[in-house]
Amino acid sequence: MADFINDRNLVIKILRRFQEILHDENTMNKCDSDMNPYSANPRMLVKASKRIVDEAEHQALQEHGINPDTLEMPMMYLVLSTYANDTEVMDCVKLMMSAGPPLMSQELSVGDDAPNVDLVTLEGRKVTLGMMWKQRPLVVIASSLS
Repeated sequence: MADFINDRNLVIKILRRFQEILHDENTMNKCDSDMNPYSANPRMLVKASKRIVDEAEHQALQEHGINPDTLEMPMMYLVLSTYANDTEVMDCVKLMMSAGPPLMSQELSVGDDAPNVDLVTLEGRKVTLGMMWKQRPLVVIASSLS
């Protein structure tokens, strides 16, 4: 059951704890060991990243007395669909999403040049975004793990 989703204060506490877990030393060490892009298959990196985020979400829920296995859908989907117009809750979500490198939180507008980030191809080759668009237009498709 997702009854907790109707308790706004509890949702904020869970989101803040989720953020703490994502930023704590144990999680960072797990990311370093499980997600080295130069020693793992890129497809496995996506799976490892999702597993780490899922574990953090489960821990935050369990610490607040909620069994994550009883949820019909991921917690973040519930939060976003319930509190999309709630500034304080959405600020917690934005703060949580800033767990990545500062470049990840950089806002871009239509027509802005994309930042020249490092990428790893599906074959495991290191490239930069700038290398990819030099010879022809490039479409970047991204998705969320939540």
